[in-house]
Amino acid sequence: MERRLGVGRGPDVVVAEDRVTLAVTGSDGAVAMQLHKPWFRFRVTVKDGNGAVLGHVRKRIRLGKAVFTVTGPSGEPVGKLLSENWRSRDFRFEATSGQEVARVTKKWRGLLTEVFTDADRYAVTFPMSTDDSVRQLALAAALAVDLTMKQKDYGSPLDLIDF
Repeated sequence: MERRLGVGRGPDVVVAEDRVTLAVTGSDGAVAMQLHKPWFRFRVTVKDGNGAVLGHVRKRIRLGKAVFTVTGPSGEPVGKLLSENWRSRDFRFEATSGQEVARVTKKWRGLLTEVFTDADRYAVTFPMSTDDSVRQLALAAALAVDLTMKQKDYGSPLDLIDF
């Protein structure tokens, strides 16, 4: 059984019996990237629009600041997404060399929005020298933060209402 959430209001989210899938589409509506997260897991698989695996993002279980490891399609390390504070609002994406290649910031949406909705807004910024494949995985890592830390796996009855 599947149900679609958020159709026509940004990325499509499909909730199935065993996973959550987030589809990132271009302005033409074509799928550019998909993220698949099995329920109650901290690993997200990232695929391109054709279904080829781009890599994986895994939240490491630890106390303190959140850390996500990012690997390529065959499991080779690409980098880490490191929380800069205990609230997990600001992250830096470091390549395996330790150099920062992207920054992820969760934007404040106002008290009412933060308290009464699951709506979040993130900004992902890159230096001009960042490789396109690393940019894709950094964007996927930002979305994986939301999928693994901020969203509920079981959905909400309000998700079925199209406002």
